[in-house]
Amino acid sequence: MKIINHIYCLTYTAVLLLTSCSDSEVKNSVHESPAEFMTIPNVTLPNLRAVGEKLYMSWVDTVSNKREAQLKIAEISDNVLQPPLTLASSDEWFVNWADYPTIAVNGDYILAHFLQNVEADHRMAYDIKFGVHDMTKPVRTFERLNTDETATEHGFVSMLALTDTSFFITWLDGRMMQSGQDHSHNHNHHGRHGMNVRAAEINLKGQISNEIVLDQMACTCCQTTAALTASGPVVLYRDCTIDNIRDIVITRKIGEQWTEPRPIHLDGWKINGCPVNGPKVDAYQDDLAVAWFTGANGEPKVNVSFSADAGATFSEPISVSQGVPIGRVDLVLLNAEQALVSWMASTGTETFLYAQKIGTDGMKGRPVKIDTVSADRKTGFPQMEVVNDRVYFAWTIPKGTASDVKITHMAVDQF
Repeated sequence: MKIINHIYCLTYTAVLLLTSCSDSEVKNSVHESPAEFMTIPNVTLPNLRAVGEKLYMSWVDTVSNKREAQLKIAEISDNVLQPPLTLASSDEWFVNWADYPTIAVNGDYILAHFLQNVEADHRMAYDIKFGVHDMTKPVRTFERLNTDETATEHGFVSMLALTDTSFFITWLDGRMMQSGQDHSHNHNHHGRHGMNVRAAEINLKGQISNEIVLDQMACTCCQTTAALTASGPVVLYRDCTIDNIRDIVITRKIGEQWTEPRPIHLDGWKINGCPVNGPKVDAYQDDLAVAWFTGANGEPKVNVSFSADAGATFSEPISVSQGVPIGRVDLVLLNAEQALVSWMASTGTETFLYAQKIGTDGMKGRPVKIDTVSADRKTGFPQMEVVNDRVYFAWTIPKGTASDVKITHMAVDQF
């Protein structure tokens, strides 16, 4: 098992130091969370998924079984974590703070994935392994998603239920990267040697179809995100131009065709390495909301933008209003006019997980401080979902070489 708690890429610590927020401002404007907490010991990399009135969480256990990693899933029912199901285990996984396993649920079926190391001498070469499992039957095997044989990076997966009998999946695919590549993530490959964004459909039998390249060159290590609108699926991710402009773009499936990727907003963030900070999108019918981090012009921001036409156009960005943002965003669309966004931000020497309600009219609810968190990369990307008018959060708590996962929930009307 290869546990990687860092990705070598350009940091933006210097950018974060350019902005500050006083303790008095925080005390006067922030609502302290009255949330309840529970902790799962000795695990990491939570992924929450709400499906109707049900809430599921997957995680990776790398501690209680020190010889291998285990991917587990459980339902959270009546605010209690139900007995987990082990989906897969191996000592050959690539376990990383930013490129974490995800799940999608379609009726009784779960689509899940993990990353498998390709060769011992390729430190940053791994394949995507996926499995479609009937939760009422024994777990089936996992198969390789990427069909190439290259010792390159494949990951940053997003997945969702597409129809009653299929899933949609999208990912970053490094098969076209140059041989002898630079694994520092500061590389600048373009054209046919770039990091691809690919997508496909997977049926309930695990068969792959309609694979397509959505973009020939994207940022190499920011998460993708996807949503299903009434008009079809959309995929958003951090792009990368030949001049290293790394703004968020969208591509949409209209009928049987995918649109050319285009920026949702021209931030103009020029950065020579991947910031490891992807966007998050949510949809209902043709209403969309997206949150993302940018460090353009030396000003770290978390922005939220809305679309009422399935992503054809977007409103001007609205920035959240608390702390010096680190990013690591999540977002849930509450209704056609309001979204709830979460992010990590620093105030002074401390780092917090915040959440705030944002309206299409620019109105903001008061920011809520969910909890104090570590700024360490091992904290990963906090997760947020809404079920039955309650907001659930989950994130990793680093503890030296080990970690726990913390889960909390509170009412939507407290924002």
